[in-house]
Amino acid sequence: MSLPVKHVFAGLVVLSLVCPAAAERVEKQLVEWSCDGEKVTVPHTWNAIDGADGHGSEFQDFDNSVAGRGFARCCKTYATPLADPVPGKRYFVRCDGAAVTAMMCVNGRIVGTHRGAVTAFTYEITRFLKEHDNLLEIVVDNHFDELQPPVYGDYTIEGGLYRPVWLIETDPICIDPTYYGGPGVEISADPDTGTVTAKIRVLGGKDEVRKYRFENPKLWSPEEPNLYDLAVTITNGTWRDTVRQKIGFRKAEFREDGFYLNGRKRKLRGVNYHQERAGSGWALSRDEIAEDLDCIKRMGADSVRGTHYPHSRISYDLCDEKGLLCWVELPASALVWTNETYVSRLKETAREMIAQNRNHPSLLVWSLYNELYSVWDGQRPAMEKAPVGGVIRGLQRLFSELDPAHPTTGAWSSYSNGKGLGGIVDIAASNFYPDWKHGDPARMTRRIDGFFEKAESGRKSVGIGEYGTFASVYRHFDPFADAAAAEKNHAEEWQVMAHHDQYACIKKDPRVWGSYVWMMFDTASDNRDEGDHKGINDKGLVTHDHRTAKDAYHFYRANWREEPVLHLCSKRMTRVGKRFSVIGFCNRGEVQLSVNGRVVGRRIPDEVNTVIWEGVPFESGVNVVELRCGGLVDRCTWMCTENADFSGGFSQKINL
Repeated sequence: MSLPVKHVFAGLVVLSLVCPAAAERVEKQLVEWSCDGEKVTVPHTWNAIDGADGHGSEFQDFDNSVAGRGFARCCKTYATPLADPVPGKRYFVRCDGAAVTAMMCVNGRIVGTHRGAVTAFTYEITRFLKEHDNLLEIVVDNHFDELQPPVYGDYTIEGGLYRPVWLIETDPICIDPTYYGGPGVEISADPDTGTVTAKIRVLGGKDEVRKYRFENPKLWSPEEPNLYDLAVTITNGTWRDTVRQKIGFRKAEFREDGFYLNGRKRKLRGVNYHQERAGSGWALSRDEIAEDLDCIKRMGADSVRGTHYPHSRISYDLCDEKGLLCWVELPASALVWTNETYVSRLKETAREMIAQNRNHPSLLVWSLYNELYSVWDGQRPAMEKAPVGGVIRGLQRLFSELDPAHPTTGAWSSYSNGKGLGGIVDIAASNFYPDWKHGDPARMTRRIDGFFEKAESGRKSVGIGEYGTFASVYRHFDPFADAAAAEKNHAEEWQVMAHHDQYACIKKDPRVWGSYVWMMFDTASDNRDEGDHKGINDKGLVTHDHRTAKDAYHFYRANWREEPVLHLCSKRMTRVGKRFSVIGFCNRGEVQLSVNGRVVGRRIPDEVNTVIWEGVPFESGVNVVELRCGGLVDRCTWMCTENADFSGGFSQKINL
């Protein structure tokens, strides 16, 4: 089968709202595969279980689960047959993500090799095809490569063909699907004029720039995520190719005093989100991602930080649809090398990240790094001795050149304040983890004050990239009676009070343009050994199976949602001592607490919609605890045993 590979473009470019009636390119997801001869469905990973079982903690690799040795490191071959090609067509294979290195082969011949676990790649396979009996193979290797970012991180990178794979069929003239794994179209939408500008990269031809004018477009926002379906078509005689893109018109501005969307100031309410869950690992389906983002949206968040790497095209498509502003991050966490090979690979990843994600109206900022210089003696090389600033400045120049429409940021370490790195990026952000201590809720404020006192760039506002603490739904201690035990045991009540105190400071501080809870869901980090499960970072607001909302989740519902919320904490606790503190959340006025029908007291919710009764006495046996606010009621049953002071227990999971 012989097809020309390159063509000179001499045709027409059309931008329209309605797709042309003629046949477009065909994109088909390849689902049924074998992996080393065993039938599997892609997306697929071989580390969904052992990447989260905690065996990495046995190797004393500290918190660097990215380089962990406690899960399978191997090389596997994925294979699937391809349908017979149509003469005169061109064929491409797009892989949305394979960890860590992937070699694509067709009929035993190498098509190309891609390095990097978190970006897509596309290769043309036309010249490798036969008339019949074609076989596509992708050889995936997840052995750790110390020169391939990311090289450090508190999360497990799970090997496999973990994102979808697509077969693309086009006419000989086509919009380039191989350009850094992106759509081959770079779009900007001006909300003031309604003008859409599209740069079209033509495979084998000259790039084209075209404009289209929308009349009175509706603006995109988290409350009204208005989208338009733009069709970009190129033709050459009877050949044509069309790429569809969802576009939105919105104006996002970071001014000296904070963040403005479509001319209105708002303090962003965000969460950190890893692409992982129990059972599925990194191989999330579209439905699972949609379920996760719905959970985030139901909590009242309007922004998502995809930590600590660019997430899938599916994720950003859904954020466009659901109205979630996205912080998109380069995989440069904690440790960045300065040698030529590493830097060139990091820049290649940056080019891919930009090409693949720049068109999304949900895109808020590019993040160049996370917690660089957060180096502990004996655990990591002393990065202070390396000229890392030069690497970050080079990245800043690259992003400014390729996509000046979106600003850059980077999450500084709360311990070092960035050591000058924060002055390189456009927007200031930092991660803050003030320990919670009863009676000292202003520790977060002191962290923020310290940031501005040490800041070398004269910043007037800051985004908080991470804050929060751990929690187990199996463990319950009274944080007012025994704070040390509550902290040590990752008690659910400890997390509640940490978020209560930290967010109270964030909410009232006008210098904070937005904040991102660390994190939305418990996630795999195989080198961790803490809490009630090894191999898990349990700072999530929802459990690792993404099914059980912790009490702190409802704290944010009460603060971020408009509909009535009344929530009684510690309902999972089955046993209680003779005294225990009662905590609840309500956004609808005075709350009454009753125990066994006896009114204990009434409270007006504080500035973060929380009510607290310390050291409430309980009777031996069954105790019915009830909160009431108007017509809203929430209750549970606790068992108090005579002469016993149980710290608590777990009865059953209460799903979202």
